[in-house]
Amino acid sequence: MNVECCPYCEQPATIEIPANPGHVCLDHALEFWTGLLAYVKESADQCEKEVRPCTCRACVALDASYEPPQETELVPVRRAS
Repeated sequence: MNVECCPYCEQPATIEIPANPGHVCLDHALEFWTGLLAYVKESADQCEKEVRPCTCRACVALDASYEPPQETELVPVRRAS
């Protein structure tokens, strides 16, 4: 049985990641995925700040439809005598 070694630390390569080299040990696989997720989160945060809401009439009306209803005051109705 031929066991590949992690190219970064020479431990047995037990996991495959979508990178080159692809076969790495558990520690380096966790490092890869943690770094990738941090990069994606950072990129998503930057993109959201650049997005400006559309101000056309349709989008403004649509935004208003998502607002929570305003507090309403119940007014007693007088009955006719």
